[in-house]
Amino acid sequence: MDVVLGVSMTPTTARLVLVEGAGADGRIVDTDTIVVSEGEGTTSEQVLSAIVGTRDGMLDGGHNLVSTGVVWSDHAEAAELRDSLASRGIDGVEFFSALHAGGALAKAASSVTGYDKSALLVIEPQTATLAVVDSADGSIVGLASEPLITGVTSGVLANLVNPLKGKENAPDGVFLLGLGTDVSDLAESLGDAIALPVNSPDQPELALARGAALASAQEPDFEASTALLGQAYSLEGPTGTGFAHPDAVTESAGEANTELREFEDFDDQPAERKPFLLVGAPLLLVFGICSIALAVSLTVTVRSTVDQGPSSPDRGVVQNPLPAEAPKQAAPPPAR
Repeated sequence: MDVVLGVSMTPTTARLVLVEGAGADGRIVDTDTIVVSEGEGTTSEQVLSAIVGTRDGMLDGGHNLVSTGVVWSDHAEAAELRDSLASRGIDGVEFFSALHAGGALAKAASSVTGYDKSALLVIEPQTATLAVVDSADGSIVGLASEPLITGVTSGVLANLVNPLKGKENAPDGVFLLGLGTDVSDLAESLGDAIALPVNSPDQPELALARGAALASAQEPDFEASTALLGQAYSLEGPTGTGFAHPDAVTESAGEANTELREFEDFDDQPAERKPFLLVGAPLLLVFGICSIALAVSLTVTVRSTVDQGPSSPDRGVVQNPLPAEAPKQAAPPPAR
């Protein structure tokens, strides 16, 4: 079986999803949450352990881990993880901004919503970023950003979306995502403020990890379609490794005015670490689509929980590994 691993990491928590299919368009096989505690290593160290453990587990089971996508919020943690992967000779791991991962989700979900263009709002502790995503190819055709000096409110977000109305790239609806920030209570009030459908994930804590898996599976086509982001998403300039994060961008930017920045640690309230198995969760159910205006309700069904089992130096996402691929049986000789 082909699978893709998606990771969303903040300084305090990492969310991981294992998705079936080389294109990360199948069911979610398993998920995990890593809560970083003192004395147990940094986020990057624990994510490294999970990546290595998952790769080994897939190999032992006769499965193929096609690629891994990582969404990051802390520049130093991402750089540490990149260097650790390189020192172990582990390739096939791509790093994405929340904007990249969210854009991949918005493009995929457009086949459910029917949007020609979607406004993607990514909310982080210090910044709200708006991207207009063209559903035809997933390209980002407009960018705007707003510092959250006094916190995130529907009014602040509405000020990002409303100026797009009547413009060439006006969105048909909005997708709302948070990285290290809970935005679940903003969808309804934002929908009222902008008079557009607002969609929020049914399981918001997993959405960007799923987007990272999807973006990773789409490489390099996805990167080519987001040329507006360009070199602003490089850790080391034009020849860098693709780290991405917008700090300040403008809607009309022909050349995105962005820069990398390091994030201060922020308070997070991670969920208790109880990995569970999601059954029958195809790609387009990630957004569960809780649309205020469309009133679409699609959900991801939780079948059962599984025990974590004993810890190991390299801890894989899948606590109960997938069954090994059955060996192919030779065809019986033809009857004489």
